Amino acid sequence: MDPLLTRVGDDPALRVSFDLYCAKLAIQSGHTAEAGRVLTALSAQLLASDGPREFRGHAETMQSELALAERDPARAIGQVAEVRAWIADPSAP
Repeated sequence: MDPLLTRVGDDPALRVSFDLYCAKLAIQSGHTAEAGRVLTALSAQLLASDGPREFRGHAETMQSELALAERDPARAIGQVAEVRAWIADPSAP
């Protein structure tokens, strides 16, 4: 197991932050497949656990960054529009 992940332990907020940083670093270093895997798993986990909206917002916004890194501006724009709609609707999960 990754030594940093061991230090994070079972704290859900620290784990989400760790995963977001891992995804960000993967995007910046060109490892888009790894970033996609981390963000997909994180988004599913946050949705299933009714995770905090701000963490879900960060994960979804990073999906648009990933789309741009993969040179897919249409997907990035769609992702941003989806996040904006989700943020604007306070009743959204």
